[in-house]
Amino acid sequence: MPIGLREILLRAKEYWEVQNPGQGGAEKWHFREYKTKPFCTPGFWAALSALAKHHGVGPDGIVLPESLSGYSEAIGLSAALWGQEKYLRQRPSAGTNYSPIEHLVSSANTNDATNRINGCLEKLVGQFAGAEALLKELCNVVGEVHDNVWSHGCASGFSVAQRWRVPGDDAQFFLEFALADCGVGFLDELRRAQIRGIADDQAAIRWCLQKGTTTKGKGQEDPWRQRVPEDVEKSPFSKGVGTYGSENWHQGLGLYRMAQLIKQSQAELWIASGTALLYYSPSGERFQELSDPWQGVALACRFDTRKLSAASPSGDLGRLVDAFRRSDHGG
Repeated sequence: MPIGLREILLRAKEYWEVQNPGQGGAEKWHFREYKTKPFCTPGFWAALSALAKHHGVGPDGIVLPESLSGYSEAIGLSAALWGQEKYLRQRPSAGTNYSPIEHLVSSANTNDATNRINGCLEKLVGQFAGAEALLKELCNVVGEVHDNVWSHGCASGFSVAQRWRVPGDDAQFFLEFALADCGVGFLDELRRAQIRGIADDQAAIRWCLQKGTTTKGKGQEDPWRQRVPEDVEKSPFSKGVGTYGSENWHQGLGLYRMAQLIKQSQAELWIASGTALLYYSPSGERFQELSDPWQGVALACRFDTRKLSAASPSGDLGRLVDAFRRSDHGG
């Protein structure tokens, strides 16, 4: 069974042994050895990257078994976290079969991550008849979510995607993309925007999944905040001086569009913020409580070509997108 976002959030102690936690020394995270080779999905890698960045784990602080260490370098873990490129080969499949881990610190690398993941989606979805409209909508949603993670994540966000074969069926694939940050969680964001009636993290996620909800233009925006170039990771101004990098600053959270399209595509979605983890699928939704709250937002979306191909021959993919557009715009 793959180790994904849900597993790292709910059962972290089964996978990790942490040495020197919060003791002033360098933390070391040891991934526990397995009898079988573990397979970790993008949700795992995005959450691991965000946590390591948040806790200040250094280059020697993540200890992985040999079965995972080579793969972690291939997808750029060290390069994204510490600027240390340890993978000396070319990455010809980046943007088709996977998107390396990207630290979302500027509009430039946020766009790079979006383009690579959209390339993976094109490879996965574009093979099906009538999929052009679906692909366009998916790519738009991926771009919107990346922009929002960058806007709200305070340079703590990470993005990654991977395609892998369905076990027992070499002709079919899963594709998962994931983003995670340790910035402003949904509940804190809604409180900042002075949205009333949101009692807890679960209610905050539900609010963000509703049609027409947005935090754009709400709350107390500092009229004296200073604009800085979009590729600047750290503010040059003193503490307490608000900044923004583009007009995308505090745009809407955008989850309604994603959730609707995920359902139309018969995909799966995991969203975590604070003490709440939501699993969203065509069959419904289910919340689980996190004993270790997630500071910020983490999400993973997984597509299955078996479900896409089942809709393809009759042109149902196009009708799915039409239905999505009607539900989104009230048509």
